[in-house]
Parts: sequence; C-alpha cells; structure tokens
Amino acid sequence: MNDPAAIPGAPIWRPEELEYLGQCPVCSSTERELRHADLEDRFFSTGTRNWRAWSCLRCASLYLDPRPRTDVIERAYSSYYTHEDPRVTYAADNGTSIAWHLSNGYLAARFGHRRAPAWPTGRWLIPLLPPIRFQLDYFARHLPKPSPSMTCLDVGCGNGGFLLRAQSAGWRACGVDVDENAVNRGRAADLEIECTALDDYAAAHREAYHAVTLSHVIEHVHDPVLFVSTLRKMLRPNGLLWIATPNVQSIGHRLFGPRWRGLEAPRHLVIFNRDGLSDLVRRNGFRDVRLRRRGRHSASILAASLGAVAKTPINDDRLPSWWQGVAWANDLLASIVPGTGEELVLTARRCIAGGR
Repeated sequence: MNDPAAIPGAPIWRPEELEYLGQCPVCSSTERELRHADLEDRFFSTGTRNWRAWSCLRCASLYLDPRPRTDVIERAYSSYYTHEDPRVTYAADNGTSIAWHLSNGYLAARFGHRRAPAWPTGRWLIPLLPPIRFQLDYFARHLPKPSPSMTCLDVGCGNGGFLLRAQSAGWRACGVDVDENAVNRGRAADLEIECTALDDYAAAHREAYHAVTLSHVIEHVHDPVLFVSTLRKMLRPNGLLWIATPNVQSIGHRLFGPRWRGLEAPRHLVIFNRDGLSDLVRRNGFRDVRLRRRGRHSASILAASLGAVAKTPINDDRLPSWWQGVAWANDLLASIVPGTGEELVLTARRCIAGGR
C-alpha cells in the first residue's frame, strides 16, 4: 500500500480520507467475500481505481470498503449529470409521436398527468404492452392520483426534473438535495427545493408528506439504515415510499462484472438485492412492501456497460443486434417477475401506528 497507484481512490483521495468498514452497512454482518478487487470510475472521469466491493454473506448486499468519508465524497460528483435545466429534461421526456399520444393518455388515466398530446385510447391500449406499461408506471413512480392538498417529496432530487412530472399530476412537489449547483438549476425553474442535509430537513418536516420518492439515491448513502429511518419520519402514517436503485442480481452485472454500469464506484456505496432492500425497509417501520415490475429499461444500462468494455461511449439505439436481443429478453423478464431487471423498484407504506 505504499505505492500511491495501489491505494483505493488515488489520486483524488489520500489514504486518511478513506474509511474502512469491515462489516456490511445494511445488516452489520462481518461475513463477506471479495466480489470485485479493482473497480475503476469508468463513467464520470474522476480517474480513481482499485476500489474493492464486498458481497455480504448474510443479506447479499454489495458494498464498497474502503470508501471516501462523508466530508470528502463530493469530489466524486464534480462532473455529475444533474446540472442541466430541468425544463429541458422535462421537454425531452415528451414527444409528438403516436407512441407518446398513447402514453400520455395512459398516464392521464392512471396517474392524473396533464401532458399533451394525449389520446384517451392509451388507457386501454398501453396495458396490452406490459414492457411499455411498466416503464410508464416507473416514469410516474407509481404515485396515485392526488387530492389537491397532497404533498410529495423527492429526496436527492438533483435539478428537480421529477418535480415537474409530479406537478403535472397535481401533486404539491418539493425536493431536497445537497448539490448546490443542481439545486440552483431547479430553483431557476421556480421549483421548491432546499439545499441541505436530509437529517436537518427531516427535523423540520416531520410527518409532512403523503409520498416520498428517491430515484437512484439510496446506493449513494453511507448509512442506509439511518437513511430509511429518517425517510419514515417525514412520511405521514400510511404514506407511500418509492425507491429505485440498481439490482446487484441483474443480468447486466452477471454479464459485465466490474464493468457493469450499476456499480459506478466510488459514488455507489451499496448495491442491494431484492431481499436485502425489502428487509431493510420492513425493519424500519414500513409495511405492504412490494417489488414492482420494471418493464422496458435495460438497453441504456447494457449500452453503457458495453461502452465501458470498449472504452468508448455507445448509445442504446446503436446496440449491436445480439445485445438488443439481450435487452429485449431482460425487459420481458422484468415485466413478468418483480424485482428483476437492471433496477429494483420498491414501494412501501409507513406503518399507521407503533414502530420507531
């Protein structure tokens, strides 16, 4: 370890800026095996390498050890992708094709979204195409049609792109994030976002929300147990929790190993499997825990992973035909069996009484 090139995270982090766990941050088990010995940051150009990922033998979570400390981890996000105008992102999420006419009709009927152009026939036709239907359910984060007073919080909202979607469905949507540049982008679009740590925000917003969502956030958290407990405190009794996160048991991880897009060391600190994530949520005061069918989604993950192998970016619409077949099969499986695919999608309800 005297060679700087062999130190995890070099040259961005010094050895004293890393923390060593020795146990799983999800279940605290010390029983583990080394899964990946030399992960590199292949996707956001920090130039770091030699990260080690361990598989917990109790809950099967994959976690980084060592990892950057909480006070220095922001260096891993200097070139992150949440710094664009959310209105541009929102506009790109819509179109004028027949597919979008039908999709917007389905989103209006199922979730209350007010998006144009929309064909009402979409409410009947889209359910006949399960991979598309479940992709749109994910797009709406499974949030039910709200009454006028219902509030939604997006944790780790970045520039607030999802807040615009939630607003279009009638939610009073708020966001919280620690990335000041991303938050400023959202505020410039008149979105209600606070730039602060979640603990501080939760203390002032106890039982304030009917729904809390987080898309690809929990894998970035140093203490996922405390994090889920904090989320619970902000929800009203019977409030809805929605989580999306990479799936360590995915086909992509099995095929690409250390080059799988879902790993993304050192920003992704914990990658869950479906049982480990479900158990974590149940242990922290939630019921009605459900893994959702993900639907169409895997082409972009496989393309990014293939690009990491080839060391050149590959767009999902330029996947070789064989890989397109793999993506199609992966999406079909994710439309049939909950908790499969490249992502896990989970919903749960805060326990009405009792708990912590």
